[in-house]
Amino acid sequence: MNQRIDNSYCKHRYYQTLPAAVKTQIEQVKNIWLDCLGNSLIGIYIHGSIALESFNEQTSDIDLLIISERRIPRGERLLLAAKIIDIDHRPSPLEMSAIKDSDLKPWKHPARCQFHYSGAWTAKYKQMLSDLAAGCFTKNNIVDTDFPDPDITCHVRLAKQCGVCVYGPPPAQVFPGVPEADFWDSLTYDINESDISTLGRVLSYKHEKKILSKQQSAVWLKNYLQNHYPHYTNGLIDSDELKQTLINEITN
Repeated sequence: MNQRIDNSYCKHRYYQTLPAAVKTQIEQVKNIWLDCLGNSLIGIYIHGSIALESFNEQTSDIDLLIISERRIPRGERLLLAAKIIDIDHRPSPLEMSAIKDSDLKPWKHPARCQFHYSGAWTAKYKQMLSDLAAGCFTKNNIVDTDFPDPDITCHVRLAKQCGVCVYGPPPAQVFPGVPEADFWDSLTYDINESDISTLGRVLSYKHEKKILSKQQSAVWLKNYLQNHYPHYTNGLIDSDELKQTLINEITN
């Protein structure tokens, strides 16, 4: 691995426009991972709305990928979760996945995730931490095993394309290229459970071959519906029929 570069994100043009509280929160995330992994931390990279320069302080998550040289054991995973919970939603929701570098190169889809945190997992972590304090913790796959995560393929593609480096080498040196077939599978593997917004992002990529932000894809979808399905723009935007129409467009 090439020489690591710290604080390169401070020079990123869009990063400089983020609210001070958000930048402080990102700094706290960096310090949590440095305290845990030390020299085994390869890098921390922002993807999602910040990378796409469309962050909304009221609605956007801070999305991160963490790359490590070694596997993270149960105790460290729980400690990481406890510290992340303390700064989650202060001010922004946090979502992050940690990957061992040997699970990135050579590339294989779906990549294996060794630690994940998001709001959907907070209650599970809190219960595990409570059980641990009470001395009744039993094996739990969330912290005891790595798991294949198709979503990581999308995150890696975006991080390599325009990710913001919080710590470590530039993204292009860390992340492998993602084959188009893997990326498309990552976008579509769970579309039957996706909402209108997500389906719009997937369909916009199918047509434009470009990753759009949520706001950009919402505008794209509105224009697309007006041109191709004008009857859907008249109060039926959340209908099941529209969802099925979009799924059919994506899969055909």
